[in-house]
Order: sequence, then structure tokens, then C-alpha cells
Amino acid sequence: MVLKIRVEPLKDNVDISFGAVVLYHDTCVDGPMVKHRNVLSADFTLKCSCGLELELPADGQAQQAIVRVAIGGEPGTVEASQVRCNCDVDYVALSAV
Repeated sequence: MVLKIRVEPLKDNVDISFGAVVLYHDTCVDGPMVKHRNVLSADFTLKCSCGLELELPADGQAQQAIVRVAIGGEPGTVEASQVRCNCDVDYVALSAV
């Protein structure tokens, strides 16, 4: 399965960091995904109201790929090996909102 995540572009007056990025699960309309940061590991967990959970390790490339989409607006992908998900994912497709 291809997991599609929409990435909102960063505003000009916001620091460039993963914490500032707003993300949406492509098939859900209930608003942005909720982000939780583990203070010990710096891993982020993204949760959608539909039950989807996606964990992005701090030492992986997923967070960097998402920030690149938020800055440049160009689509990107993240390999399944770079994330942990509560569903079967082949890869994560990223696109700008």
C-alpha cells in the first residue's frame, strides 16, 4: 500500500524544523495529523483521526524528506524501512498541499 501524506508549505516567519510542519493524511478530511515528539529519542509519532499511526525515527531520513517538501513544494517519497506504521506500507508518498 502507498501511504499518501500531504505537507503544508512552511510560512516565511517560521523556523525550518520538522516540528513546524503541518501534515495531512491524504484520505482523511478531519484536519491535520497530530504530532507527538518523544523527548528522549526525538522520534516523532504522527496520528490521524482514522487510526493511522506513523513513527518517524530521529535518525532516519523521513523527517528530512518531509521538511524538504515543506520548503520546496516538490513531491517526495520515503521508503517503508525509514518509518514504522500500524498498517502495511510499501512507501510513503509526500506531496505539497
